[in-house]
This record gives sequence, C-alpha cells and structure tokens, in this order.
Amino acid sequence: MKISYFLVIADALYQAMAGQCSGGMQVASQGDAERLSKCGKYSGNISVIQLNLEEVDFGNLSEVDGNITIENNFNLKSILLEGLAILNGTLKLKDNIQLLGLSIPKLHSVRKLQVSNTPNLNTLNMDKISTAESIEISQTAITDISGLSVKQCESIIFSNNIYLKDIKMGNLTLVKKQFTIIDNNQQSTASFPMLEMIGGNSTIQGLSELSLPKLKSVSESVTFIENQFTSLQLDSLTNLEMDLNIIQNKQLTQISFPQLKEIKKALVIQNNTELAEINKNSFPKLTKVGEKILITGPFKEIAFPSLKMVNKAVTITSTEKLDCPSLKKEFSFLNSNMWICKTTSSTGKQESKTNKGTGSSGSVDSDAQKSSAAALKYFNLNKSIGTLAFALLLTTILF
Repeated sequence: MKISYFLVIADALYQAMAGQCSGGMQVASQGDAERLSKCGKYSGNISVIQLNLEEVDFGNLSEVDGNITIENNFNLKSILLEGLAILNGTLKLKDNIQLLGLSIPKLHSVRKLQVSNTPNLNTLNMDKISTAESIEISQTAITDISGLSVKQCESIIFSNNIYLKDIKMGNLTLVKKQFTIIDNNQQSTASFPMLEMIGGNSTIQGLSELSLPKLKSVSESVTFIENQFTSLQLDSLTNLEMDLNIIQNKQLTQISFPQLKEIKKALVIQNNTELAEINKNSFPKLTKVGEKILITGPFKEIAFPSLKMVNKAVTITSTEKLDCPSLKKEFSFLNSNMWICKTTSSTGKQESKTNKGTGSSGSVDSDAQKSSAAALKYFNLNKSIGTLAFALLLTTILF
C-alpha cells in the first residue's frame, strides 16, 4: 500500500511539473524565465513582449518545441539563452530598440531565425547553428556574420545592417529559395566558398567583394546591382533558369562567366559606367539566351564567341565607338528586325545606328528593357520597404 501511495504522489508531482513545462508562456518577469530554466525542455510557445527589464536569463532551458518571440521590449539590453541547444520553431527578435546582445552559444538547430528592427544589436553569439530552414538578419548593428555553420537553408536575407562588413558562411552548399544581400555597409564583403545552388531569386547589392567559386546553378533570376566590386567572376556557374541582371555597378571593370552555357530568359548588362568590354573570355561558352539581350554602357568591345541562339531582341547601346556592323556578324543567326545596335555621345545624342528591320525598332527597344525594369522594380521595392522601416525605428530612438 505504501508503494502505491508514493507512486500516486510521484505521478501527481510529475503531472504538476509537466503542466508548468508545456502549453505556452508569456514571460513577465525574471521569475518566469527561471521557471522555464527548471523545465530543461519546454513544449509550447514562449514570448517576451513589452517586458520592463534590462536583462532576461533563461538559465538551463535546453530545448523548446515551439516558437520563441522576443518583441517590442524597449528597455531590454541583454538576452541569455546559454543552455538552449534545440529550437523546433522560430526564434524571432523584432523591435527591441536597446537590445545590445543575444547569446545562444549552444544552439545548433532552429527552424527559422529572424532578427530585425533591432538597431543597437552588436553581439550575436550563435556560432554553432548547423541546421536552419531560413535566416534573416536585418536592421542591426552587427559587424560580421561568420560563425553560422548551416549547410542547407530555405532562404537567406541579410539587409540594412549598416555596420556589417564581413559575411562568410563556409559550410553553406544549398539555398532552396531566396538569397538576398542588400543595403549593408558599403565596404562589406561576402564569401560563400561551398555554395553550389540557389533555388530561387538572388539579389546582391552593396558589396565591395564577392566570392561564389562553386556556384553552379540558379533556378530563378540573379541580380547584381549597385555593388562596389571591380570584378564579377562566377567560375562554376553553368545554367540560369531565368534572368542575369548586372546593373549600375559603378566600379565594375571585368566580368567572367567561363562555364555559363545557357540563360533561359534575359541577359541585362546596363549602366556599369566603368565596364568597357565584354570580351571573348567574359561568356566563352554561352550558346543560348532564351529571350532577350539588353546591353548599355561605354562599350568599345562586345563578343559572344559561342552564341548561337537568342529567341527575342538584341538591343545594344554604347556611349563609345563600338563597331556595330562587325558585331552584327556575330549575331548572323538573328532576324534583322530583332537587332538594334547604336552608339550615342555622352550627352545621349545618337551618332550611329545599325538596324535592318522596318518600323520595329521602338517595340524592340521597349521589349528588351522590360527585364531591366523588372529587376530594378523588385530591388527598389524591397529596398524602400527596408529603408522606411529603419527610418521609423530611428525616429523612435531619437525623438
């Protein structure tokens, strides 16, 4: 009988403890965080919202089967999750104005990591993360992202981190969807030495150096816009399922895609003011462009030695002395009314034009520029949204 009695008591205690370690909790004090620490493992969502503390320490909390949301805490300066190793959900930090540091040194698995609108965050200690479906780090004060050891990811977004100078993910091999690096420090560099495939749209902006030596395939469009690097070299890229856009990179002098064989949609190279040539080594193996080619800039030389097919228009405009008649010979396979090559003065005055079509030049020009316009629209929309949000946040801090 005594054994049965103690078993009943033990079961009651277990059920009581289990009730404290599941269901969901909004942390209203350090005492709540300490109760979670005693659980070790917690099943349910945890939220820290509008908490009037400068520091929250979750102690020995090691595993959470749910989401952790830390949002809109004006006074919060430090978050300690020193014991957390597994998070089967989303870690979301947003609108924590004074937050300086986040420490999760043991975390190796998280479903989604979202850090945004936290403009004073300069310490992000989570170097052991090896599994994550998506990573977003936006509008922070961190200076480098170099410890993440993730191998595969659904999406990666690094944006509007004005002090971020060094991005390196040495183990990343696959991004299944979006890959975006925009509006960080103007001297920022990015290195992804093992990345082989991007399964969605890719936008790269504001970098002074970029290294993607093993990138073989991009399943949608890739856009390089407003970067500061002088050379763009993707040694392993063989196929692009949509567009290649190289736009407004003011210091770019050289491009090299030695293995690229096919671009399924458009090739746009536009307004790179120091890029004077697309030579025989720029696209030596490119044989097919599925839609159109639009090239504008100070070009003295353009060559596509292996190109055999362009299904829509080719529009080339140079502000230098480009030999359009000779260049047309490289595009002898192209219907004449889909070919425009012209040179203009630096003031925009047209000097010469080669176009054997009849009455179609206006529509060809317009059609060829749609890809460029679409890339700029997509980029500027995302840029405007991020800039507006950050401006509102800084207004809150200053006033």
